[in-house]
Amino acid sequence: MLELKRLRYLMILCFIFTVIGCSTFKSSIMENQEKQGIYQGDERLAFQLAYKTMEKIFPGNPINDIDGPIRGFSGLETFGPDWYSTALRIIPAIAKDENNKEIFGYYYEVSGEGTIPIGPNKDAEVYSLYKEYLNKELKYTNASGILRSEYKLDRDRWRLSESIIPKNNEQKSKEERLNELKILFEKGLINEDEYALGKNKIIME
Repeated sequence: MLELKRLRYLMILCFIFTVIGCSTFKSSIMENQEKQGIYQGDERLAFQLAYKTMEKIFPGNPINDIDGPIRGFSGLETFGPDWYSTALRIIPAIAKDENNKEIFGYYYEVSGEGTIPIGPNKDAEVYSLYKEYLNKELKYTNASGILRSEYKLDRDRWRLSESIIPKNNEQKSKEERLNELKILFEKGLINEDEYALGKNKIIME
C-alpha cells in the first residue's frame, strides 16, 4: 500500500513538471550580497568564454545568440516532447571599487526554463563553468553601487556564430532541428528574422 502511494506521488510530480515546467535564475552580483563585484577585462573575451561555456555544457545542441539590451547565448536540450532552455547573459556595469573609484566591468546571469525535470542542473553547470573561466581570464574586483551600463563593442564585432544553426548539429534530422528552432522562436530567444533564416537554411540543406 505504501509503495502504491509513493508511485502515485511520483506520477503526480512528473505530471506537474511536464505541464507546468520549471525555471531558475541566478546572478553573479547576487551570489554574495555582502561582498559584490564585477569582472574587468576584454568584452570580446567575456563573450568568447560564454560561448565556450555553452558549447561545453550543450555538446551537439544549438547555441544561439541573444541580442537586445542584454546580450548573451542560449542552449537548448530536448528529450522527446520535453525541452529545457538555458540562457547565459553578460551585463556591462559601472561601479565603485574599494577606493571609491569608478570602474567598468561585467557581471552575468544564468536563467533557465522548460519541462525537463533535471534541466536546472544545466543552469548550475553553466553558472559554475563560466565563473571558472572568468576567474582565470578576467580580473574580479570587489565593488559597490553596481549599475547597468552600455556595451563597448557593437554586436557584429563580438558575434561568434554566423549562423544560428551550428555545424555540430548535422547528426540530427531536419525535423528535429526545425522543432528546436521553433521552440527557440516561441520562447523569444531568437527573433523572427533569425527564425526565418535558420528555417530556410535547414530546408535547403
